[in-house]
Amino acid sequence: AVVSTQSTGTNTGYITLNGLLQGHSVQRISQKIRLDLVEVLMVGYCVWLPTHFSLFVFVPLQHRLLISNIVGVVWTGYLTYAANRQTGNLQRKHSEQNGNEERKHSE
Repeated sequence: AVVSTQSTGTNTGYITLNGLLQGHSVQRISQKIRLDLVEVLMVGYCVWLPTHFSLFVFVPLQHRLLISNIVGVVWTGYLTYAANRQTGNLQRKHSEQNGNEERKHSE
């Protein structure tokens, strides 16, 4: 229960903060969360559950932090990719908005 609650909050926060720092609207950020959060959570469970199991079963104590940090760097790379990619309807909608803005500026 703790893993699902913590990862949901952390991943939602990451996507939200990334969107805010890029200047996206709250509506676009919430749409991004609705479209991508489930996938990010599922990938997270596929990465972190086996990692933690392996750490405590197979990896000696003195190497656990190193392995966890290596997986953490890879995970951060994936989160960055997921937070910055354009997805389905969001991509189409964004393209349409940019097209409308370009037409307004050219008139």
